[in-house]
This record gives sequence, structure tokens and C-alpha cells, in this order.
Amino acid sequence: MLSVVISVDHEIVEGDDLRHLLEFAFDRLPLFPPGHWEATVRLADGDEIVRLHDRFFGNPTDTDVMSFPSGEVDDTPSGRGGYLGDIAISVRVSAAQATEHGHSHLRELCFLALHGLLHLVGYHDGTPDERDAMLALQSSLLETFEISSGRNL
Repeated sequence: MLSVVISVDHEIVEGDDLRHLLEFAFDRLPLFPPGHWEATVRLADGDEIVRLHDRFFGNPTDTDVMSFPSGEVDDTPSGRGGYLGDIAISVRVSAAQATEHGHSHLRELCFLALHGLLHLVGYHDGTPDERDAMLALQSSLLETFEISSGRNL
């Protein structure tokens, strides 16, 4: 089970959509152990993302999504669970990418949140094959959620 906190200073999205998607997706991740897990998603303005990108990655440019695994995971048989970490998403970049891809801003935010979640649980996109696998899994999870909920994001 995953508990998600959405931190947002913008009125662009209802946090419930992101929270429900991530909880839904987490329950379907193939190799992650059951337990009680937590994560935070921050929808940030461009200036905040640039500061975070510079501080943690040494790159003072805008980016779409960043993940910050906490390292506070208990994966022992007696106590699986813990704080997975934080996901930061740029509202400005996600809006531009939504327009570029021809879908809603909410759908783009959800896609990026899934990308961040996958990083928090150990997926990598450092090679073209890893990236393709991650993107395919994100798309599959998002489409399955839409079918299950009976609505398009």
C-alpha cells in the first residue's frame, strides 16, 4: 500500500487524481514488496525546479521531473515499508510538454509522477533500453488506470 501526499501551490490540478493514480500504479508494480510505503509529490513553479535541479544535480536549468529516494526503506520480512522519497514536477515544463504531445496537462502531470515513482522504487533510465522499458511501463499503468476508472485524464 502506498500513501501519497501532494504538495501544490497551484490550482491546476486536483491532488486526488495524482494520489489515486500513484496508489493504483504502486499496487501493480511487479517486483515491489507489499507493505506500507509513503511518498510526496511536489508540483513546483519553474524557479523552484531550477533551484532544486541546481542544488541536487548541479544543473541550473528547468527540467520536467526529479526524484529523490529517501533511503528510509525497511525491506525486512518483519517490517516492509517506509518513506520512499519525494517527486518534484515542474508545472511550467509539464504544461509545455502537454501541449507538445496534444493531451491534457493533468495527463502529463500523471505521466511524470509515474516516472518519478518508478525511480523511487528502483527503476532506471540510464540506457536507451532502460528508458524505453520505463516509458512503456508508465504508459501501460496510465492506460490501465484510465480504463479502470472509466475516464480519460
